Amino acid sequence: MNPLSPTSGLVKLYLRRLSRALRPLSASDRAAIVSEIETHIAERTRESKAGEAEVLASLGDPAALARAYLDDHELTCSRAGSTSDSLPAAMLSRVIWSISSFLAGSAAVLLGIFGLAFVAVAVLKPIVPRSVGLWIRPGHFVFGILASPGPAATEVLGLWIVPASLFAALLSYLAATALIKLCGRWLLSRSRAIPLA
Repeated sequence: MNPLSPTSGLVKLYLRRLSRALRPLSASDRAAIVSEIETHIAERTRESKAGEAEVLASLGDPAALARAYLDDHELTCSRAGSTSDSLPAAMLSRVIWSISSFLAGSAAVLLGIFGLAFVAVAVLKPIVPRSVGLWIRPGHFVFGILASPGPAATEVLGLWIVPASLFAALLSYLAATALIKLCGRWLLSRSRAIPLA
């Protein structure tokens, strides 16, 4: 028995997307999960007097919901696997996944901070020209904002540091955006192609 009215196109679309995301599972498992979610949506809509759109929003993206079911299925299969190393392998896969995601996210944040620092250099150079710049000292160089560059330092860029800093900020922004998009694509592709034990 279908607990929803035949006119709930929004729910049908959600369930279709959920079913599509659950493709790595068998047809019977997929149908059971979709039926469970369909019943849940109907009950929540009836009990809370909330609209279907609100209930669907509370469930989140169908691909993310499917990912939770697929992860659970993978771990269940790993625990029930015939080899003793299937569960540790599944757990190691998740650890590597988490570390990779953390490192990519940290790199994107760091690139964003660099971008903001470059913008600060570009904005502050006309305001405090003696404290902002690119200085060459014996044996090394210093770029940025200094309280006192020192007498042995030679400032080399002058006001050219403004466009150079803005260009570096743009490059940092583009690199951070590209990294976020690349990581997002990788995460999405992983959620679509999951090796099941």
